[in-house]
Amino acid sequence: MTTVSKRIEKIASFVGPGESVADIGSDHGHLPIYLRENGISSRVVATDLRKGPIGITEKNLSHSAGGRNGDPFKFDCAKAVGDNGDGELFKIDYRLGDGLTVLSEGEVETVVIAGMGGQTIVSILSENEAKACSFHKYIFQPRSHSDELRKWLKAKGWFLLADGLAEEGGRICEVIAATPDPSKMRDRAMAGKAVPCSGESEAAMEAGVSSVMLRDRPPLLGEYIRKKMLAQQKIQLAVSDTNTAEAERARILAIKKEVAYMLLLAEIEAGQAVSEDESQGSPSKPR
Repeated sequence: MTTVSKRIEKIASFVGPGESVADIGSDHGHLPIYLRENGISSRVVATDLRKGPIGITEKNLSHSAGGRNGDPFKFDCAKAVGDNGDGELFKIDYRLGDGLTVLSEGEVETVVIAGMGGQTIVSILSENEAKACSFHKYIFQPRSHSDELRKWLKAKGWFLLADGLAEEGGRICEVIAATPDPSKMRDRAMAGKAVPCSGESEAAMEAGVSSVMLRDRPPLLGEYIRKKMLAQQKIQLAVSDTNTAEAERARILAIKKEVAYMLLLAEIEAGQAVSEDESQGSPSKPR
């Protein structure tokens, strides 16, 4: 089996069994390989702007294990076909192109857009909103400016399905599952967890901590918030010797965000303490 990062594992965990997937900007093909080897998806459309990454992916695929039985599979130019151990064919269809332009409307169930900035992701979705809404589920992993993506999802009336965290290279990455319409999803269990983005506060979007993330409490949440607090402290320090109106606004905003993160962290730690008490059978305190 191919070893992948926790980030790729988290992205793959939001893909439902048997779902067809488009991996936009697939790069070296780590996600398609993982989906294939673990029998999660039977078909993946992997796209990239350049031919170079596709060549590297071809090499990676040709050396990867071929599904649950570990049999290698053949890679035929732009398409790899192999047996996943259950008699079902697994296909990877490689396409050169930008964003969603290489896909037909509704061609796949799930679209993955990972490793790009939030502004770039918004640009991809905005280019053809009707096409963007023809796919049932998206998995986003914004490298930066996740607040821009979250604001766009709210403005367009989308729904959050899951909001997780994964560590890679010393960074904690956000992994967001969302849908334009949960009623069209085949994965009814995940669709049942949908929360309207319209209900998310501006503060939550700025902080990158949604109500769904607070609901699900991923294990890295406390560390994630602490790192965000540290980033705001660094901003305050950076502008401390600058006497301009702009620097003062930046300092005040950083203080406000730091306080908001402190309150969130206190809420999370209090919730964890209650959970630990309940798991140990501690009696409830009298009201």
